[in-house]
Order: sequence, then C-alpha cells, then structure tokens
Amino acid sequence: MRILSPNDPFPECRCALTIGTFDGVHLGHTALFKRLNSFQVPSVVVTFTSHPSQLFTPQKRPQNLSTTHQKLDLLQKHQIDYVYLLPFTQELVETPFDTFLQQLHKKFSFSYLLLGKGAKLGHKKEGNEEKIRQLAPSMGFLPEFIDLSKSNENALSSTNIRKAIFQGDLKTAEKFLGRPYSITPKDASRFVLPPAGNYSVIVRSPGDEAHSELTVLDQEKGLIELKAPLSNLSEIIF
Repeated sequence: MRILSPNDPFPECRCALTIGTFDGVHLGHTALFKRLNSFQVPSVVVTFTSHPSQLFTPQKRPQNLSTTHQKLDLLQKHQIDYVYLLPFTQELVETPFDTFLQQLHKKFSFSYLLLGKGAKLGHKKEGNEEKIRQLAPSMGFLPEFIDLSKSNENALSSTNIRKAIFQGDLKTAEKFLGRPYSITPKDASRFVLPPAGNYSVIVRSPGDEAHSELTVLDQEKGLIELKAPLSNLSEIIF
C-alpha cells in the first residue's frame, strides 16, 4: 500500500476510488472496500488526516474511533493499493463538489467512484447522489452508492459505534467494528471512552501482550489510568 500526500507524484492508471473519513474502519467500510477491490483495477482510498469535527467544533474534545496510524494499518489489511491523505481544511470545505472531483480525477483518472449511500461531497454538501450521477458521464467514471448501514436490526455507522461505546455497550461496538475496540495509550484523550469505571483489557507492545486493568477516571475529559505490566505500549484492547 502506498500512502500519498498532495505534493507526491500520482500513479498513471485507471482506478477505483472511494472517499470518506472511515473512522474506526467498521464492517460497513469493509463491504465498501471489498467492492472497491472487485473491479480488478488499482484501488484508491481518499481520506483525511483529521476528523472533520476538529474543524467544525474545535472547542470539543475529539471522540475518535481510530488514529490515522490505526486507520492506515486497517486499510492495508484490506489490500488497498493507494491511500491519499488530505488535510481537512476550511479551503476543502468550501470547494464545490464538482471541482473537488475534477481535481481528484486529474490525479487518479478513476473509472469507478464508490461512495456510501447518502454521502454528500463539497461545499454545503451539495454533491449528492443525483448531482454526482449527472456529472459522471462528462468526467468518464461510473458512480456506485453502497448501503453501509445495515447490520441486523441496527444502523451500522461510526456515530452509532461511538454511542455504544459511550454508553458502555462494548459488545455492540465490537460487533459493528468486526473486532474488539482498541485505543492507543498516548492518544487516549482523543478517543471516545466508555463510562467511568474499571475494565479488563489486553495491552500490547511490539512482540508482546498481557492482561491488565484500565480505569476510566473521567469519560468527558478522556482521563484514564492503566496498570500496565508491559513497557512501550502500543495498544489497549477492550
């Protein structure tokens, strides 16, 4: 997997491309990536170096499900060929959807654009499914909108995963993520956390793991205390 930033040279090939925040990389995203890889052309994920909420509500503590590093690790497991990391800036927010897609098309020449059902792009979110489908023939790509939200009777989304964790329903979060929820020790204050209390966790360091106990001291402020039997911790798994 090759990670690209705006100043990097871009591959000269037709590809299948998707755009999104992909916080947590849940099972709905997994279905989209599976479809992305089915076209048998290089796959491209366009995502952001920070969550949009950090621009829109900077006064609030981040409630992330994953760091950028975790997200990249998960994307690599999904056999994505290229990840284009964009800063989420005010300039990007104010870019019309058609200009944004044209800019991406100049870089990647994508033949397929996959988005989640209900996705909206560009300034004031004007780039809805209808308008993207109208634009597609003139740019030479096929759009496809995939319903990422269905998991039994519940709506599968990053928002509902955050809600489950915040309420202490870690089993639902694990079901929607397709893996146990995990955080990184040095970024703990940037993650959504379960309610205050004690939790049995698994801690990992490079090449080792152990059982431990984590205390959420203050859910709102993101304060935790960890009885860590290992040094150089890289991950805490609930």
